[in-house]
Amino acid sequence: MVLIGGPLFEEPGWSGFALPRLQRLHGPLAGGLILGSLWALWHLPGYLIPSQDLTDIPPRGTVLDFVVFALALIGLRLIMQWVFNNTRGSVLMAILVHASWNTFYSAALIQLFPAHSVLGSYLNLTIASCVLAVVIVALTGGRLGYQQEEEPGTATAPT
Repeated sequence: MVLIGGPLFEEPGWSGFALPRLQRLHGPLAGGLILGSLWALWHLPGYLIPSQDLTDIPPRGTVLDFVVFALALIGLRLIMQWVFNNTRGSVLMAILVHASWNTFYSAALIQLFPAHSVLGSYLNLTIASCVLAVVIVALTGGRLGYQQEEEPGTATAPT
């Protein structure tokens, strides 16, 4: 589920289709924030399913819990966007980053720290993803590794 349940089927659409278009239309930072927000909303139905099991992914809870979850996904989307842009649009790398996030949370973090505060919350991952995203945005000047595509027929011939 960690690989097949989300990354393998989500990333061709999110990173392979939507991200290049959003970056071209709105610029890299705004495009990434839009896509991160849409990605968070994509997960909303699963988040609303009632459950008592704290190891469910994503965690269930209040509106505030979803906001924390959404911020984690927006931060992660910006990180994934930076990886995608710096690998010349590799959907495979986006899949691997997404899968490593899922694996870390669902396999490693829950197993290593089975405390209620870790199992029922995305706060720790929200802080980590948002801090890293802010650092990447600051270091790249908001470009997130994006290179503007040349319009067909506008390339200059080498002299």
